[in-house]
Amino acid sequence: MRTRRPLQRTRFAVAALFALGMSFSPVNAELLLYEPFNYTAGANLTGQGGTTEWGFDAGSTWTFGGSQTADLLADSIPFGTNLITEGNKLRYNSNANANLENAVASRPIDFTVSGGTLWMSYLTQNSVSDQTNTGKGVFIDESATSSGGGSRKFSALAKRNGVAAAAVEYNGVATNAGADYNATTQAYMVIAKFENVGSGGGTAKMWGLTSSEFDSIYGDYIITEAELNAVVPAARQVTTTVGTQTTVTTNDFLNLLFVDQTAGANAAFWTDEVRVGNSLNDMTAGRIAYYDFTGSDGNFNTTAFDSRDTQNNSAASRIANHGFALGGSGVYIITNTAFDTSESTSPGLNLGGGNQTSPTHYISFTVDPGDGIEMYYEALTLYGNTYYANDQFNLELRVVDGNGSEVSLGTYSYTPGNANNESVKFITFNFANFASYNTTEWRIYGWNTQSADAGIRLDDITLFGSVVAVPAPLALPAGLGLLGMALMRRRI
Repeated sequence: MRTRRPLQRTRFAVAALFALGMSFSPVNAELLLYEPFNYTAGANLTGQGGTTEWGFDAGSTWTFGGSQTADLLADSIPFGTNLITEGNKLRYNSNANANLENAVASRPIDFTVSGGTLWMSYLTQNSVSDQTNTGKGVFIDESATSSGGGSRKFSALAKRNGVAAAAVEYNGVATNAGADYNATTQAYMVIAKFENVGSGGGTAKMWGLTSSEFDSIYGDYIITEAELNAVVPAARQVTTTVGTQTTVTTNDFLNLLFVDQTAGANAAFWTDEVRVGNSLNDMTAGRIAYYDFTGSDGNFNTTAFDSRDTQNNSAASRIANHGFALGGSGVYIITNTAFDTSESTSPGLNLGGGNQTSPTHYISFTVDPGDGIEMYYEALTLYGNTYYANDQFNLELRVVDGNGSEVSLGTYSYTPGNANNESVKFITFNFANFASYNTTEWRIYGWNTQSADAGIRLDDITLFGSVVAVPAPLALPAGLGLLGMALMRRRI
């Protein structure tokens, strides 16, 4: 995978969404933080970041408290056939006699959770059989260095320091599982649930799933807690109870725990796909639609314009063209080094006729939920740029719901440097979550290039979200509109 650096966060006007007739469920589903380690393969983790995407402080970067840092490897941890992963993976590689006890990678967060339930998940895998006196995991705490235990607020450990078992920890109270999640080279997905955040008493529970276990309950893109309990062996489940909980604040840090007490070399392990959210649904949010434009040019009438998503409840349509002409090469899909920074590398989409002064031409696709399916939408990302140096490159994302009204989800503008054909940039439209039972149309407008054949470049258009299988709601009387507004989720 290639480096993905989000350049902009946008927010959705939820009142406008309500006017569209989109449904807002009382289910509190919100992906609060997502770290897929989309940084340059081969680089150290220290200093990576600098984005405002998915829950971290604006401009913040990762720091590492050990005598050596972790580094990044190309591609994600492979995990079955159903979980969609992004970017690269993080590797911690032990050195002989290093004894790097309580080394922590930290990054400040920008969201709060003061009530309800908090969920956390990540992938973990060893390169070789694990040793006893190691520790690894993910936790949220008010300190960037409190790795020794006793003060961690929300902790999901694939292995606890000095203990040959996984552990879940809630406000400093830890309970060990019957086994660890790293005994072999098997990859695991760690999922933890923390109830009654900020209240006077509650429980935390954690599961460690293999990829085959995950796939066995993910066929409908929906996972329930009952399914986790049924498929995960008891030795890889653990529950702890606490008397007093704490809250997540903007002064807290996401911490990655790296402990090596083995004094042995080559005991590398990997971490990937860290998520924090309000629901189990958020732990499996993936690609609802994905367009990488590989294949023949096709004039928008071939499989090169089809979605590559694997979500099997909803149906994402083929990309449609509304007004754009052939690009400067006389084709819609080109192979060019300008696309090499995108996920799928070259080729990519090349659109001409974008020399309007306001948004007129656009490409679009639709997402059609299956029967009884409510779709939750999280974000849309893509790579884009224009051909000419010093040309202004403008995009706008809009959505159309069942009643035909069009609402803007945000805009993006960029002016390239001094060279023509500059590489595409990663762009994020990260809007407040919303849900809909209807077919939604997603429109991407592009404009203000210097000439008709300037070439608006787009690649790897990806819509993220998750689904819930519930009956479609009855129409509400007009007087109940305010009640619907009260049920809307707000992105923090």
